[in-house]
Amino acid sequence: MIVDSRISSAVKGTGAQSTRPAERGDMRAFIRLPWSIYREYPQWVPPLLMRERRLLNPSTNPFFEHASIQPFVAFRDGRMVGRIAAIIDEHHNNYHHEAVGFFGFFECVDDSVVAAELLQASAGWLARQGMTIMRGPFNPSTSDSLGILIDGFDRPPAFLMAYSPPYYARLLEGAGLVKARDLYAYHMHSSESEIPPKIARVAAMVRKRHGVTVRSGNLRRIRAQMDMVKLIHNEASGRNWGFVPKTEAELDRIAHDLRPLIDPELALFAFVHGEPAGFSLALPDWNQAICKLNGRLFPFGALRLTRDRRRINLLRVYTAGVLPRFRNLGLDAIFYYETWVRGVGKGLLGGEFSWVLEDNVNMRNTLENMGARRHKTYRIYERAL
Repeated sequence: MIVDSRISSAVKGTGAQSTRPAERGDMRAFIRLPWSIYREYPQWVPPLLMRERRLLNPSTNPFFEHASIQPFVAFRDGRMVGRIAAIIDEHHNNYHHEAVGFFGFFECVDDSVVAAELLQASAGWLARQGMTIMRGPFNPSTSDSLGILIDGFDRPPAFLMAYSPPYYARLLEGAGLVKARDLYAYHMHSSESEIPPKIARVAAMVRKRHGVTVRSGNLRRIRAQMDMVKLIHNEASGRNWGFVPKTEAELDRIAHDLRPLIDPELALFAFVHGEPAGFSLALPDWNQAICKLNGRLFPFGALRLTRDRRRINLLRVYTAGVLPRFRNLGLDAIFYYETWVRGVGKGLLGGEFSWVLEDNVNMRNTLENMGARRHKTYRIYERAL
């Protein structure tokens, strides 16, 4: 399938100019649109422009080796007022035996007409490609930010999580989209939460009874450890809603992007009698530093990021997985307990566990038993085509 990363058409909205082929500068405006949408939302964290360009560029994002994208933009009186991208992931449809198309990168002024026409443009393109359902937002996949924020607007997002204005849910629902799934973000803070002693006892018992050892990550062996992550991730997540196995190139891209951001002591591997059984990765909440860069890493943003790294006092549990045959041993509790103890020991004050599917009852129970509380909800929408 040919991937077209160009913004090749504009959507006509109320008082808008006619639909026309996008000009050369439209991609820059597409990426910069959130700066005008979120002007009145101090909790929003401007994404790094460099990362946004790479996400949307098939030559730098291996996701598009098996997916295609068609962005659209809406103008009014010569000013961009909305954007969206229609996305087809062949791997998803082959893996799940579906004909689902996705939408992502949705940003829009508070105007139901503009939103409806953006969504219809995406739906129309997906339908013409043979899709029967439109689902999103995925920006552009589950490896990246996804969903519309439903609650928790008073707090900034954790690193690599989305933020959206409160009116987005109204715009999507007004255009006929309905809930597909909710994703939860859990929060713990050392001044508000304390792990119950029972959790520590259970973690110690599981280690002893099942011969569990936990090792920290090693950046010098990241290639070998990524092979272990790939094995665990693709097998452990296979039954999860929306999961698609990552390709070698995608995992390499994730490893390359995250390597300079990882604290090895918060990258954990669990072994049962010496056999790889699971992994967990928590990252410093880099948004605490990125929020001051206004999207620009160069020429001085990188220096500021290095300087402000010492001031980061929160973390985000980015991913965790346990192989199915070890799933009932309590390894998830060990990961969360160990991450919390190590984080607090390094002077961190707390953090976010995200995201967790609403129907992942085991993981939710583990977090709630530890004292974590749900503080944000992200919603995935869909509609029939």
